[in-house]
Amino acid sequence: MNSYNKVLDSVGESTDADIVTKQKWMTNYTKSFKDELDKIGISINKDNKLYVDKDKMDKVDDIIIIMGKG
Repeated sequence: MNSYNKVLDSVGESTDADIVTKQKWMTNYTKSFKDELDKIGISINKDNKLYVDKDKMDKVDDIIIIMGKG
């Protein structure tokens, strides 16, 4: 996730058409998994960066631990 956000930062305000096209592809592809990411506590903000909802992620971790004990 940090690497993804760093790529967006590094692209910044690039005017290189190839870079801009690849950035748009990357962010659109990521947005296509928005619902799945949200279920595990990762959200996509307006700036297209990924952010963690720690409370939601902790709940997912708890479920995984419980399932592993079964």
